[in-house]
Amino acid sequence: MRLTKIRNSAACFIAPYLKSFDPKKALIVSSDPRGGSTWLAETLFQIGGLSMIWEPLHIGKVKELNDLGFGYPQIIPEHVSNERLYYFFESLFSGKLINMHLLQYSGIRSHYISNQLLFKFCRAGALLNWLINNFEFENKPIHLVRHPCAVIASQIKHGAWSDVDSQYVIPDLYSNSYIPYQHIINRIKTVEENLAFKWCINNHDLINNDKIELVYFEDLFVNTEEVLKKLLKQWQTDINSEIIKRSQSLSFTTKKTETDKIASQLDKWKYELSTDQIDNIMSILHQFNIKIYSADNVMPSNI
Repeated sequence: MRLTKIRNSAACFIAPYLKSFDPKKALIVSSDPRGGSTWLAETLFQIGGLSMIWEPLHIGKVKELNDLGFGYPQIIPEHVSNERLYYFFESLFSGKLINMHLLQYSGIRSHYISNQLLFKFCRAGALLNWLINNFEFENKPIHLVRHPCAVIASQIKHGAWSDVDSQYVIPDLYSNSYIPYQHIINRIKTVEENLAFKWCINNHDLINNDKIELVYFEDLFVNTEEVLKKLLKQWQTDINSEIIKRSQSLSFTTKKTETDKIASQLDKWKYELSTDQIDNIMSILHQFNIKIYSADNVMPSNI
């Protein structure tokens, strides 16, 4: 075990000198935590020839983020100039910054033999516009949006958010970006309101944004193959049998008799959250004037 760890560390140290990638060719899949990015990224990984970079904004696993003063959600104003931030992301997108956390899905060998990097983010929503403005990506980043009640119910159930309380903590980096939302922050009294605020910060600037490829989780769930074909066309890649096979782990649409199962998967949050919790979540959305999701419908209003 110790020898393997030493070998992996050595391989990660050497890799940037032996292998580099063009940042413009980076493929990005983004969502909220528990928003579906894992499934979508793992499915798109079946394109082949890729190395998956896993959760590069995980503060506990990427020490450089602490040096930059990152928090979560980390807002980076889209037109700000910051050489340290640019260097961090340029190092990330070019494959110069790697560790075994980042390579946990596809491994160090895949990194050496791949020709393109696929980035799986679940903490990038509030800085995605800045990335797009600073890096001329050849392919639009994919951002996956899921009903906030479903996301928050999953977060609460998962347990990894058990330390979240009712007080919202503003990150130090670009803390002034939160001034327009201070009146909302001041009224946050519950865990679900805290999590809903984070959902809004991550998504409200991306819902009507032609710089990204926006995907609704519910649409992906119901119309899996159709949505995947659209995404791959955007990335100038054809769908293959491995992608179809992987997609079937999510999709219930291969049999019309599975309609009830589809509904039960999408509306689980209605039974996992109390009426008060749902009302608290939707109240935060209303303060951001986000109207695509409601407490009455599991599907977004524009699908």
